[in-house]
Amino acid sequence: MSPRAWIAAAILLVLFLVIAAVMVRSMRTKERVSSASVPPPPAVPGAAALGTARTEPLEATYVSTTTAQDWLDRVPGHTLGRRSPAVVQVHDAGVTLLRTGERDLFLPTADLVDVHRSPGQVGKYPGGQGLVVLRWTLRDDDGDLVLDTGLRLRHRAEADLLVETVEHLLTERDDAAPTPSSEEPR
Repeated sequence: MSPRAWIAAAILLVLFLVIAAVMVRSMRTKERVSSASVPPPPAVPGAAALGTARTEPLEATYVSTTTAQDWLDRVPGHTLGRRSPAVVQVHDAGVTLLRTGERDLFLPTADLVDVHRSPGQVGKYPGGQGLVVLRWTLRDDDGDLVLDTGLRLRHRAEADLLVETVEHLLTERDDAAPTPSSEEPR
């Protein structure tokens, strides 16, 4: 190779490294800012507090958490935006997401809003109805934030089971909730 080719290759390598460093710094800054503005999710409680397991542990890929109804608005704070392998299980108290290499998540039954199938979410778009999306509310003194957490289950039957079980959990919760009396106090 000629000296000019070596110089050109060195310049391109340096340029690539600078761009990569800027991207990494930008992602870390966004995660830090998001962590300051988004409250931390609830910790996974002990086994006794979880109640009865309604499913076996299900292997999945935790895709991401986004703001509700905006599948491209990833929430990077508290590692919510990081993709990872996960084990999902539904209990009486809520849904546990045990993530490999990242913070585990717990979605309490009281905070679950909806469960549905979706063709994709930021970070993964398998098409069809390949993702299970859990919509939940992250509660904070400053206000509630409604989020969508996307999961790609390994087996379609397990995805169907997860959706059915969470739907049943939501129905039980809603049926047990007190309803306002039709009589007004005088």
